[in-house]
Amino acid sequence: MGKECPCGLGKDYVECCKLYHDGFMKAATAELLMRSRYSAYVLKKRDYLLETWDKESRPKFFKFDKTITWLSLEILGTELGGGFDDEGWVEFKAYFKAGKKKTYQHEKSHFLKINSQWIYNQKQSVNFI
Repeated sequence: MGKECPCGLGKDYVECCKLYHDGFMKAATAELLMRSRYSAYVLKKRDYLLETWDKESRPKFFKFDKTITWLSLEILGTELGGGFDDEGWVEFKAYFKAGKKKTYQHEKSHFLKINSQWIYNQKQSVNFI
């Protein structure tokens, strides 16, 4: 067995999100894109994050916060975002450690399907504090 994928599906990375990160597959659902983007944060796959980010909400400059260690992903729910949908939402908690403090990011992310590819739309996403 290889290294377990950070996305939380319990598969080996090479049989899971690596296929998306390396461009061999496109995420079939908004949830799979969310999971692959979380894995990209864990593994510092900057290009993948930018490629799957809506151009209108993508930051001009992006770098990883070196003080953050991602711990796990919990999917709380989805709305739409399936194979026949053009948009969808994924609510999640991404647990991380910043310095010595453990905390989480709670967000309801919005995704759009453009040209048969799911992308993250930050403008319509909601962060919970």
